[in-house]
Amino acid sequence: MKTTLVLWGALVLLSPSGLAQEGSAPLPVREGSKALPEGDLSTFENLHRQFVEAKVRFSEKLKQLRTTDRYREALKKRDMKTLRALMAEVPRPEKSVLPGFLEQAKQVEGSEEEAKILFYVLSNSGRERELSKKAFERLAARHFKSKDWGPVLRALPWILPKDRAKAFIARLAKESPHAEIRLMAQYVAATSTLRNRKASKEEKAEARKILDEIKTKHPDSLPGLSLNGPKFIQEHLQVGMKAPEIVGHDVYGKPMKLSDFAGRVVVIDFWGDW
Repeated sequence: MKTTLVLWGALVLLSPSGLAQEGSAPLPVREGSKALPEGDLSTFENLHRQFVEAKVRFSEKLKQLRTTDRYREALKKRDMKTLRALMAEVPRPEKSVLPGFLEQAKQVEGSEEEAKILFYVLSNSGRERELSKKAFERLAARHFKSKDWGPVLRALPWILPKDRAKAFIARLAKESPHAEIRLMAQYVAATSTLRNRKASKEEKAEARKILDEIKTKHPDSLPGLSLNGPKFIQEHLQVGMKAPEIVGHDVYGKPMKLSDFAGRVVVIDFWGDW
């Protein structure tokens, strides 16, 4: 029997010949079902569970809204004001659930558990900029040395004033105790400089130099893989080739890897929410 797994995160269909063992990860379930395993959970795991279940409920309510006469009529008339008002009746989990996570984080202030919660808020807060700023302020104050800054660095210029984001990223590039974070900060700073129309020729030349160094000296790092992407696609992502390993966590935080699904048809969906 064929199994299709959708991983959150451009749509790539991988050859089953590139996969390696049995196993599967659970997908989100409908409201009213047991969504996550029972047991003693940490503060972070409990909060993650709440957020996943809130997103499932949000999706269900949104589906229901789109079947109502009010919504269909407003959509037919392209009445954006009414559509926005109707959508506001279904609060997004980022707005209805995540703020409470900041209060929960206070109970474990200064611990690694607090850092995990705050990074989670920062990564999932979407358009809730004030929420993102609050999470960032606490992280910058108490968890500058964390090894988990990498995934959120690109979002900082959208959350903070650009000068402050630039200064913080530059500080991480020099002072983080983790080599991978220093490298990611250098990469983000250099790519931001190249996109900045106000950057001088000298600044852009220095940024290119940094990126070339990352590309050649650190090809297996996340920034290196990004810079070497076109070459990697040509050498590893052609039809008939064995699929590269992908390691991460499922939507419930359970560790998983692509090779766990050997012999099955797997659909991987990479996406973002901006």
